[in-house]
Amino acid sequence: MSLPALVVDDEPQIRVFLADILEAEGFKVVAVAGGQAALEYVSSSAPGLVLLDLSMPGLDGMETLKRLKATGLKAPVIILTGHGNIRSAVEAIRLGAYDYLTKPLRAPEIMVAIRQALRHRQLLAEIDELKIQLASSSALGWLVGPSPESQIVAEHVKQVAKSMLTVLIEGETGTGKELVARAIHEMSDRRKNPFIALDCGAIPDTLIESELFGHEKGAFTGADRRREGHFQLADGGTLFLDEVANLPFAIQATLLRVLQQREVQPLGGTVLVAVNVRIIAASNVPLQAEVRAGRFRPDLYYRLNEFIIPLPPLRGRRDDVLPLANRFLAEASMEFGRPVRAISEEATELLLRYPWPGNVRELRNVIRRAVLLTSD
Repeated sequence: MSLPALVVDDEPQIRVFLADILEAEGFKVVAVAGGQAALEYVSSSAPGLVLLDLSMPGLDGMETLKRLKATGLKAPVIILTGHGNIRSAVEAIRLGAYDYLTKPLRAPEIMVAIRQALRHRQLLAEIDELKIQLASSSALGWLVGPSPESQIVAEHVKQVAKSMLTVLIEGETGTGKELVARAIHEMSDRRKNPFIALDCGAIPDTLIESELFGHEKGAFTGADRRREGHFQLADGGTLFLDEVANLPFAIQATLLRVLQQREVQPLGGTVLVAVNVRIIAASNVPLQAEVRAGRFRPDLYYRLNEFIIPLPPLRGRRDDVLPLANRFLAEASMEFGRPVRAISEEATELLLRYPWPGNVRELRNVIRRAVLLTSD
């Protein structure tokens, strides 16, 4: 361990005993006689492990543990005491200690606890790293393969994620528009705030305004209570408007005004509500064609298309079919508890020949169904 072990105990012989054991195992050791000294050390240095006596004069072990954790200490803490009891053990662990050992201490027992604590800390660090990686790649991994077309999509997502630009994603049904939107959100500074999705084609025209902007009690028949809209629910985060081409023309005007002013007025309300929302819109038809046909407002179109990400259909990126199929195979095998199997040559030929009108979603469904039904 490159970072030193911090030994905190008011008894000099215990400090020497622990230091000898640790140094014999190759650890660097810093030994202090009390809680205040431990806090002063941690304020300027980072230990890799803390051995902390529970019963000390002045600042006792419990209070020292609380204050150490309040500093953001990542190192595992092992409590040492000659006054062991279940209550103090539970309390120490509740406060963040990894383990609890009672005196008289024995070298083998100490080293077992230390190795387990360090291994636990290593696993936590690996999990944190995986979370970071997954946040940026898990959604894209579902639909992006090795083809040049897919890599362009991935690069676009990385380029736009940290900005505040409104994003328009265009692609056929099943190409993964919501997954791209989620990937943008997860790579952005808003990732800890809500990602709210609304399918504009699934809401009746009479309810879409209420769904978007909310309503006050009594705003219309059946409005028996106040309700926040999707803009308010997504405050601080990202609002994904799927199939935005389906919005009624009148609502498009209201949406444009909200995007410009960053304020919504709930139905039946008289007060404007400020919202801090990033908009990502998606359409399975080219919005520019909808503008030319007179079905979509040009001013709203130009407000939404600050950054456009076109998603190519799967039939146009054959190099992705097998990598994605194998990824879905492994995913389904784990989910259904069946052993991972290779895709046969006959199946491979079928996968590559098929045009995939349902795109990546259809490929995933086919592989999942095949894994579930296979008997070999």
